[in-house]
Amino acid sequence: MTSRYSRRQLRGLGIVATGRRITRTSDSTFQVKSQSGVGFYWVRTHAGKFSCECADYQKVGKHCKHIFAVEFSHKLPAILEMNSGALSTAPYPQVERPLPRPRMKVTRPSLVKYD
Repeated sequence: MTSRYSRRQLRGLGIVATGRRITRTSDSTFQVKSQSGVGFYWVRTHAGKFSCECADYQKVGKHCKHIFAVEFSHKLPAILEMNSGALSTAPYPQVERPLPRPRMKVTRPSLVKYD
């Protein structure tokens, strides 16, 4: 059975997948790096409920992408553990030789040419 995710959940998963920094600053507080790259959002838990300081959560009052990112980051080790067999036996395509890397000529600091 395949799970369907909401847009907010997918955006939260995107934060985790792209390596955005999620830092636990205390037992109940997390700092989530903004996707725009400017600043952080604070996600807090209290009595099992999450809250976030972002505009989306403040307006809607439901889980935002930052909260979902924190949840996914906590579930990731368990997900990997449950699927460790699939990861170790997956048939990956074999590359007989490495692909050639493009050679670069730098003619000016601002101009790069590829051969």
